[in-house]
Amino acid sequence: MEQTTAQTWNLTSLYDGKSQSAELTTLMMDLENTIEQAAGQLQNYRGMDVRDNDALVEIIYQFQTALLGWEQLDDFAICAYAENVADQSAIALMDDSAVLKAKLTSLQIELDQAFAEFTEAEWQTFTATDRMQAASFYLNERRQMVKDRLPAELERMISALSVNGLSGWEQQHELVLTKLRVPIEIEGELQEVSIGQALNEAVNGKDRESRKCAAEAVAKTCEVHEDAVAAILNRVAGSRLAIYEQRGWDNKLKEMLEHNRIEEASIDAMLTAIDGNKDLYRAYIKRKLKVAGYETAG
Repeated sequence: MEQTTAQTWNLTSLYDGKSQSAELTTLMMDLENTIEQAAGQLQNYRGMDVRDNDALVEIIYQFQTALLGWEQLDDFAICAYAENVADQSAIALMDDSAVLKAKLTSLQIELDQAFAEFTEAEWQTFTATDRMQAASFYLNERRQMVKDRLPAELERMISALSVNGLSGWEQQHELVLTKLRVPIEIEGELQEVSIGQALNEAVNGKDRESRKCAAEAVAKTCEVHEDAVAAILNRVAGSRLAIYEQRGWDNKLKEMLEHNRIEEASIDAMLTAIDGNKDLYRAYIKRKLKVAGYETAG
């Protein structure tokens, strides 16, 4: 079948020069200026004797603009690095993105504190305005989160330290994974592919033998790096647990539940349903193996 869609993306179509794009540098400078401007305006707002809520709305819009811009920057940095893991400019771009994220998080912490300073009646009036009504669900979430966090200065410190702490370890994990190369046979030719491509071949290969070979190659490659990756993941988990301890959180799922907007009871219900129907799934797998003529799934 004739191929009509390219197998690789064209990052130059987004930013000429890719990770070294002058336009990208301008975007980062604009983002930093927007964050600093919004932070200054928020400080002025919180110092007012009679606060101008229209000014707060404008700060919220500035934050939204900066957040969207940062997400675009971060996604591009990840794609540029994934395209060429030897691109030092892409690695530097990811570092710059992490610094911007920390500044953005600090601004968000201050915004959350401003939300918490409203009385309940004032807050209901503010979120019912035409300009804020559509965002009221999100704003209510942010205001509620303040009650479960440390004082603002400590949360800002956590955010600043995360660049070389939690976020730094997460980025290191990403760097290790993207550098992995797995030797597998594709259409009769031995190729070294990324871990993502190898996993795709292990799951979606054209036949059982190719899938099995790909899975074994992935396992062998990962085994070489298992100690290093385990150490990184332990640092990620340890950093999170240390932060949770400082916040006084006993439930280790709390942040995950917040981010995914789901109740723990819902997860428990899903797991209970899965556990209660495992026999049906086992029967399906056994029947599938029998029809295919195999004794085991290995």
